[in-house]
Amino acid sequence: MNLQNRSLIVLFLLISNIIYSQDFWHSAGGPVNGNVTSIIIDKSSSLIFAGTSNGGVYRASLITSGSFTWTQINTGLTETNVSAMVMNSEGDLLAGIFGNGIFISHDHGDSWFRSDSGITNPYIYSMAAGSNGVLYAGTGQRCYRSVNDGTFWTPVTTGFPVSNVMSLAVSSTGHVFATTLGLGLYRSTDNGDHWELKDSGITNPDIRSVAVNSAGFIFAGTYNGIFRSDNNGEYWSRKDSGITSASPVFSIAFNSPDNVFAGKFGGGVFLSTDEGEFWTGVNSGLTDLRVNVIVSGPDGVMYAGTNGNGIFESINTITVLEQHEQTLKISELSQIFPNPFNPYTHFRFYLSENSDVHINIYNALGKKTASLFSGNLSAGSHEYIFEAGDLSAGIYFFEFKSNGIREIRKLILLK
Repeated sequence: MNLQNRSLIVLFLLISNIIYSQDFWHSAGGPVNGNVTSIIIDKSSSLIFAGTSNGGVYRASLITSGSFTWTQINTGLTETNVSAMVMNSEGDLLAGIFGNGIFISHDHGDSWFRSDSGITNPYIYSMAAGSNGVLYAGTGQRCYRSVNDGTFWTPVTTGFPVSNVMSLAVSSTGHVFATTLGLGLYRSTDNGDHWELKDSGITNPDIRSVAVNSAGFIFAGTYNGIFRSDNNGEYWSRKDSGITSASPVFSIAFNSPDNVFAGKFGGGVFLSTDEGEFWTGVNSGLTDLRVNVIVSGPDGVMYAGTNGNGIFESINTITVLEQHEQTLKISELSQIFPNPFNPYTHFRFYLSENSDVHINIYNALGKKTASLFSGNLSAGSHEYIFEAGDLSAGIYFFEFKSNGIREIRKLILLK
């Protein structure tokens, strides 16, 4: 390791607490009935939907990020205790009502119709969708499956116990993971036709959440910790170093293969940037630590639904974007975090091979004010710190160039 990289790593360790002590969240301004149980992000229409336990479904536009206007959209719903939501392959929204089955909307929530034919237990705990279009719903007794976008449901119970199905997740390979209230975690590799208990290594069978990242790592949240499986659920290892709160993990989400967010009821949100090896609390700006649900939105922005104060939106988030296909030799640059900043901010990028890299800072008039790096870097991940030093407060532009690719990002320096 050269002296420059060693110095940057030391600097990063020294200031990491400063970075995370700045506000990570701000309120999304609602919904008014703020006990949020589920969140759906529809990127195609730039809409966010919130299911609440006492006010039904709300909708807002993501285009007005930071100043959301929430509209209650319950026409056709016979009850407003929304416990789960999912979007089908047609872009229709389905809402699970606790005690009253499932309803579907074909018009972004403007109107709702009952869509739970075949379901005999109306207490909906969880819902999930696979990339193959198959939908799953977990009830107070068993798991159900729909292969026609929610029109009809059939129970899928072979090997599955009679239990509350607390959480559902589907991997990119179509394997389904279901957690139960006190009876462990089950896996199906055939769209729910057969289930097997797969919780070896998990010390608490009361598992409240499960999620799978794009690399195939599976995370399970319990009342006493977080567990990860690297082999499709065959074995689990405890992965919650750094988590100081003993509260249950109600939700797990990702905004890149490395970055894992855990929402804890009473403990707020914790972030791991190394696939769960170590966690850091990111609760600054989050005024309600009773987190029911957390999801990822466009550009890696995170949304946390709380138990009484609505939704919070991350102001900026460390995220590594997917690597370009075929000819590009670098991945897209990560978001710069924090931003706004004072006096430090940092960024990360990945090179698939040795590359020439040039990183510069320009002021609002287009004058170069700093050259952060110019030279050749080896393949792999790289992380750098930018210290503003004597620069005046204001707007600056960050330029990243490598292999014919040029990225520009706006920075806001506060003093």
